[in-house]
Amino acid sequence: MDDTDGMRRVAPTEEARRLALQSVPLGRLAIKDEIADLALFLCADAAVYITGAICVCESGQSLIGLRNFLAAAGSEPRSSPVSTRRVAWSRRGGLAV
Repeated sequence: MDDTDGMRRVAPTEEARRLALQSVPLGRLAIKDEIADLALFLCADAAVYITGAICVCESGQSLIGLRNFLAAAGSEPRSSPVSTRRVAWSRRGGLAV
């Protein structure tokens, strides 16, 4: 997302930013209002039947992978205290990691 501390860390220079943008399918970074629009939609009456979903709002980045974006920016993925493993719920087996 543009104009955030995270983006400034990933692409601290104009050259890194230009390279990173080359790997974004829509050719530009999201702005905060676009992310807020998704949250507002989910709170609106139009979304009343949505009771659980993963809403991906990332310009198609998941189609090409985050590593490509970070590599283009010249950054390496950093380890995080939060697990990046996928978690799923099954009717029979309960929680699956």
